[in-house]
Amino acid sequence: MAERQAGPGVEKASSDDADWFEANPTRNLRLRDRIAGEYEAYEINIPPPGTTPRTLVVQVQPGVRMRQPVAIFPYIKNDEVTDAQLFAFFQDVAPFQAKEMASKLRKVRLAGKPKRGGK
Repeated sequence: MAERQAGPGVEKASSDDADWFEANPTRNLRLRDRIAGEYEAYEINIPPPGTTPRTLVVQVQPGVRMRQPVAIFPYIKNDEVTDAQLFAFFQDVAPFQAKEMASKLRKVRLAGKPKRGGK
């Protein structure tokens, strides 16, 4: 099986997400526009007709985040969706393995301090 390579936008996405969660400490989920090259290697750049490509970011603990590519109707605004709504959406669209990993990561406390911007 071929190893998946991260797209060239992953570092920017990680840094932007770290900054956003630092500025929004009461939030654990974020919906944002996809960053160019974020998923390039996964060949999922074209959303279904009538939707826009976005990323659902789940912070499972400070400094530990998971990203899920999603396609959302364009009338839904990124900053108007609550954590409760985003969590329900994550439960609906995320693969079983992603939900299982998020659950496991929430139960352990990782050593060290969160890295800034994925560095």
